[in-house]
Amino acid sequence: MVRKQLARGTAIVAGMGIALASPALAGAATVALWHMDETTGTTMTDSVGGHHGKLRNVALGQPGFSGTGYGFAGVGSIATVPSRADLNPGAAPFTVTLHFRTSVVSGDDSADLMRKGLSTDSARLWKIELRPNASHTAARVRCYFRGSRAAASIYASPANVADGAWHTLQCFKQNGIVGITFDGKVRTKAARVGSISNGAVLTIGAKTATDDAYPGLIDEAAFDV
Repeated sequence: MVRKQLARGTAIVAGMGIALASPALAGAATVALWHMDETTGTTMTDSVGGHHGKLRNVALGQPGFSGTGYGFAGVGSIATVPSRADLNPGAAPFTVTLHFRTSVVSGDDSADLMRKGLSTDSARLWKIELRPNASHTAARVRCYFRGSRAAASIYASPANVADGAWHTLQCFKQNGIVGITFDGKVRTKAARVGSISNGAVLTIGAKTATDDAYPGLIDEAAFDV
């Protein structure tokens, strides 16, 4: 199978011929790329920038979007990557890309796919999450950004993404714009968020080991600036 490539801010979806490129990243570089192809151990390997992560209660070798992926079991299941300067975009444009598949709607108020920062981090953070409806029978994808000037969020259009299918997702920010690309469909909105930097670890699959946990599969995650 052809692997999804990430270069200069463009994600090529394996076997589908879909090019996902945020307008923020016409000349961007990939800072971190986690293929999630490990089948043993507790290390999540970054094939680009050495941002290796620690896995806790994550099922390896699961059927992935490309090759194998990770299975997250909900509470207690998380990947964490130490904070480094190049994972803090500041005021620069950036894009986060991942693929996910789930048929479970979290019973919590949200389920985090990927994030860096907490509400206590000088209120500067970004996150990608699934937000359930009031009855917890469906979930939508939200990209959320909170910077030095303002906060902004943007949703993908599908009313329920917990449908058991693989989905390709990008969240991005540039000067004056935030956006989301979901399965090739781009949505943007005007928002002057400002600078986003914090000392928090980058997490995949949950906010913390006990909070906003995601039940499902994730594969091929990347961070571009």
